Amino acid sequence: MSEKDVDHVLAFDTLYTTNHIQMMKILLPHLPKDQKNQFAVMIKYMELQYAIAYAEKTKHQINICTASHPEPIDFSTLFDELQPYCTEAEKKNFSHMKETFQTLHMFQDLQKYKDLFSSMSGSSTDNNGDSNGDSNMDFSQMLKGMLSPEQQAMFDMFQSQSTDEGS
Repeated sequence: MSEKDVDHVLAFDTLYTTNHIQMMKILLPHLPKDQKNQFAVMIKYMELQYAIAYAEKTKHQINICTASHPEPIDFSTLFDELQPYCTEAEKKNFSHMKETFQTLHMFQDLQKYKDLFSSMSGSSTDNNGDSNGDSNMDFSQMLKGMLSPEQQAMFDMFQSQSTDEGS
């Protein structure tokens, strides 16, 4: 676990617990075996009570830090932060999702460049006198050819969604 991850966990624990609950957590390993489970459940129950009370107390307060619009989530970084807590199957799923988001991001970047180049070139004609109106299809097919079969299926799905929205 990275230092940043530890900081996030500590910040959460600091906000949603009390010093007395933390003191009980320190006492827990020193209790007799037959009392540890009951004490652990009691600690969790007290944390839940405190978290609910804190949320109720602060739900109408305006926090200056959260008053502005939040930045978009960087899923790649989020997946990396969650990975140490995942099972092997979850890690594999997150890896696939991360690749999907990276592919989508790459497609969006390429789409921006395609739009930029098409706006710079205007509606020119090629050597055969044909209009470049079909360049969208050629560009898309070129991109699609660089993807794995799974990514091609997602590409087709996103391509069809973007044409549906344009209608």
